[in-house]
Amino acid sequence: MKPMYSWTGMALLALGLVLTGCSETSSRTDAGQNADATQADGDAGVDGDATPADGDAGDTPDETTVALKVEQIIPSRGPASGGIWVNIKGSGFVEGIQHSPSGIEVVTEVVFGDNPSIDIEVIRDDLISVATPAGIAGPVDVTVENPNGRVTLDDGFSYYENVTALRVNPLDF
Repeated sequence: MKPMYSWTGMALLALGLVLTGCSETSSRTDAGQNADATQADGDAGVDGDATPADGDAGDTPDETTVALKVEQIIPSRGPASGGIWVNIKGSGFVEGIQHSPSGIEVVTEVVFGDNPSIDIEVIRDDLISVATPAGIAGPVDVTVENPNGRVTLDDGFSYYENVTALRVNPLDF
């Protein structure tokens, strides 16, 4: 019985901390859910979690200071049939949107030329892995868009046609 009271007491203490805003995560969530109450009692801006003028609830980092950048695509070329995984190196893929890359694919779009990629995995703030869509042979621009903005790497990826040899005749040489 004694361990049950200990766990119950600890659970109540943790709940009390969350409800009173003693943890950083809770205060950010509370500011977003009770933004009207925070501003109505004149407490806005005291702890930095008040609702900004643009209507953002304050539950994400300040996205105005984060620049979205795409620096490199590795590998930088692939078959026109698509379907190969490439890594996009840059920054601003997570920061300014949320605190971890978990689920950030929902607000991230990657386009090769005019063709959007369907399979996107945001690994961390400086790395996205994506399956290339099918395309036409030649260089294409690669565009990444998320709540931090939209950026294009001109001629960032090149498609090539696969060459298939059906027969080789040594007498033809």
